Amino acid sequence: MVAPNLFGAYYELQIGLVGCGVLAAVMVGRERRDRVARGRESILWIAAAAALAGYAIWLGHGVAVSLRNVRVTARNFYGQLRVREADEEDGMGVRRKLLHGVINHGEQILRQDFRRRPGTYFCAQSGVGRLMNAMRQGSPRRVGVLGLGCGTLAAYGRSGDVFRFYEINPLVRQLATSQFTFLQDSAARVEIVLGDGRLMLEREPPQNFDVLVMDAFSGDSVPVHLITREAFQVYLHHLKPDGVLALNISNRYLNFQPVMAQAARAFGKVALLADYKADEEDLECFSSSWVLMMEERTWAALQPLLGEVKHLEARGDFRLWTDDYSSIFGILR
Repeated sequence: MVAPNLFGAYYELQIGLVGCGVLAAVMVGRERRDRVARGRESILWIAAAAALAGYAIWLGHGVAVSLRNVRVTARNFYGQLRVREADEEDGMGVRRKLLHGVINHGEQILRQDFRRRPGTYFCAQSGVGRLMNAMRQGSPRRVGVLGLGCGTLAAYGRSGDVFRFYEINPLVRQLATSQFTFLQDSAARVEIVLGDGRLMLEREPPQNFDVLVMDAFSGDSVPVHLITREAFQVYLHHLKPDGVLALNISNRYLNFQPVMAQAARAFGKVALLADYKADEEDLECFSSSWVLMMEERTWAALQPLLGEVKHLEARGDFRLWTDDYSSIFGILR
């Protein structure tokens, strides 16, 4: 209970190992031995002390490296979060990043003329970026987002829009509002609901979203309960009839395309894959894969505006995931 409140990162293991070494040395040193035996062991104890000191220095160096350019580090039940700030020397100026382990949950360029521009997985060239820009015309939009990150998607908000974020980790909300400005700068009305996205939606009346965005699959831990048949029933309950479900399936190890294709077929939707491959000259975007689910008539209206996409076809040998059945072995890359 002490370590999570005392340390902003995982230092207790390293400190504990050093402490165990010191304690062992003290206990052995207190044992009664004759003078000759003590003399023989003195060299060994000097070597052990030097090794322990070296280990402590090495650990300290590792901690110092991990904290380089870090503005904030904090941890809770959901893990450790860091806000790192550095000039990438790419001509864009200083960037601020929200990191959960090695997973980038969003970043912002701090230059005044760039700080309102969405980047990473949400840039204008990404699937969700193309969708948001395709739906800019017309009446104000209601947009739901499962996963807050640093609030990048709020950059697409117009006056009259409502962007409603669902975020399970209170530390993410704290850092998104205190260390980044996407939420404050947005012209839309921003709402943040704390809690598991699916559970919160199950408890709410229909939200009539024009777009419901899910950004929860880029990490190493897969929230399977968010992409089962029962989960999609909840999402579609909150979408307008011509609404769009947008899912970020960018993942190094898992291919979620079969899961999405089966879900789309089960609910009579069109599933479109919008890939974007960033090159070395693209300083704002990450390579990304987005799946857009919608009615056929909605696709017909948006087709001229979305750019190049690929239709996903359900595989006959792939079983629809449910709350009672799922298997990541079938989607390993």
